[in-house]
Amino acid sequence: MTASPWWMSAAPPQRAQAVTSRMLAGAGEWWLFGLWGRWYRCGLEGNWHLCPPPFDPLARQAMMPAPPGAGSPPVPPSMVPSGPDLTPGPLAADGLFGAPPPPPLLARLQQTLVTAAAVNPAQFPMRDPQFIPGTPSPAAVCLFSVLWCAGAPVADADHPILGAFSRFLSSTDGGPRWFLQPDLSLIVGAYTERLRANDPMGATHIVRTIWETAETLRGGAAFRPRADALAAMSGATLQMIQSDHGGVRFGDAAVYQEWLRRCPPQLRIAVLRETTPGDHFRLACYDLAAAAAT
Repeated sequence: MTASPWWMSAAPPQRAQAVTSRMLAGAGEWWLFGLWGRWYRCGLEGNWHLCPPPFDPLARQAMMPAPPGAGSPPVPPSMVPSGPDLTPGPLAADGLFGAPPPPPLLARLQQTLVTAAAVNPAQFPMRDPQFIPGTPSPAAVCLFSVLWCAGAPVADADHPILGAFSRFLSSTDGGPRWFLQPDLSLIVGAYTERLRANDPMGATHIVRTIWETAETLRGGAAFRPRADALAAMSGATLQMIQSDHGGVRFGDAAVYQEWLRRCPPQLRIAVLRETTPGDHFRLACYDLAAAAAT
């Protein structure tokens, strides 16, 4: 429905009517498919909440189209989707704790890491106890980009992608490996550090590493939609190095906000953790509940 030609030109009340007319009702509850392509449930108290639909086939079959009229609860305008927000899938899949990646993805990522690390560490200083001394910041940014796209900070120590970074990590113990999940600001910070050092060529190397990492990870379903979003933001930034070099005088936060603005509307769900943490937490709980029930 949201892909129909009339949708984008329709007035908000028309969109709301089209969505709410598809409301489902059961015994003392109502269901609606809305914002972010997720289901919402409303009980007799009249409040809507993100809620995965029941997985019991009998419970699902008991839901019927809600009868028209005043008997259904009102729907807040914020629950009506805009259209592009319906396209992304879950915030994260199994990432680095699932099946091995396709061989072409791993080979391309390894090449990106080799290029990222083939620099003078003195030009790209990086202090992080997770990495051995002398690790250049582009190599760390490559791993941070992987972790950000994976969406979960846990990794299987035997996962081939984590193995590609083992020579840079300070600990390579067996079993699950927990990382501090990197904020997007940490990734962008390596870029702005080079801009503040008046090193636009170094900044270009950083952002190209981010872009190549994200483009590579787009080849694995476990890393979308975050890889799509990071590739879009870093790809746009490659064309804006000089602009950001001038803008960094207003602070790192100003350049970071420019990165967020470069995220396409249909991929904004991937940066909710940075923009609206509450919504991100609720969506993550929704996806976790849905994954646990399957």
